[in-house]
Amino acid sequence: GATREIQTHTLSITGHSQCGFLFDVTSRAEDIAVRAVTFVPGVKDGDYDIWTAEGSHESVHQNAKAWTLVAKGAHSGPRGCKFRVPLHRHVHIPRSSRHAFYISGHNVNAVCFSTESNNTCSAENEDVTIHLGHFKAFPWEGVLSTGPFGHNGMQAFVGILEYEVLQSR
Repeated sequence: GATREIQTHTLSITGHSQCGFLFDVTSRAEDIAVRAVTFVPGVKDGDYDIWTAEGSHESVHQNAKAWTLVAKGAHSGPRGCKFRVPLHRHVHIPRSSRHAFYISGHNVNAVCFSTESNNTCSAENEDVTIHLGHFKAFPWEGVLSTGPFGHNGMQAFVGILEYEVLQSR
């Protein structure tokens, strides 16, 4: 199938950033394969890892074994410029299933997120829902973000997912 993309409600630099950001993606009616993730770095250069796991990030964020590394990247560009990372392993999400994504930077302000709380998800179309997520200071340890900002203590992903709708058998 052709590559489609879904953009989040917010796509610009937000002034909110943290070392890592976790969010879930649900495929709706069809199986999809996520091919690339675009996000907004909060620093001008840095290294990034993108991980994925089955299920929701809340249940596996402390379990390193649950996650698979699907991309590594380094960006060197102005802070706040969108940065596209092709996934070296496409992430297959069966229909009606939920998968977690984790963009992990190596710097305290590596990944921008939005605290805009008017929306109950980061983005949605007929194929896919990008749910609200959490920022996190350290991989596999510590707690997910809590706090008054965002929507019920969750924050929105800022970026774009590129995906392909897979043909149903």
